[in-house]
Amino acid sequence: MKMIKTFSFWFVLVSIFVCYLNFTDQDDKGLLFFFFGLDPILYHMVYSETFRSFIFDESADEILWGGYLLRVTIGLFYGLTLDFILYRVKNRKKHKGGK
Repeated sequence: MKMIKTFSFWFVLVSIFVCYLNFTDQDDKGLLFFFFGLDPILYHMVYSETFRSFIFDESADEILWGGYLLRVTIGLFYGLTLDFILYRVKNRKKHKGGK
């Protein structure tokens, strides 16, 4: 039950849902998948030649499995980062209250 209260859980769940929508062609333009360009990590990876062929197949105009995996991994990264920040804030409040 504690896992449901974490950012990591929800970010991964939303990322999987977005991947599902894209895979089933309900997000055929990829707007949700790339979060309208607001995801800085994935946005820069798509425009980097090193990662572009791993994420996107330009000839077929579709997202590859590596892109889906990367979307979920980046969601996990964002969730873990927010969980860590929340942990530090809660931990700091505990120690300040004890003095």
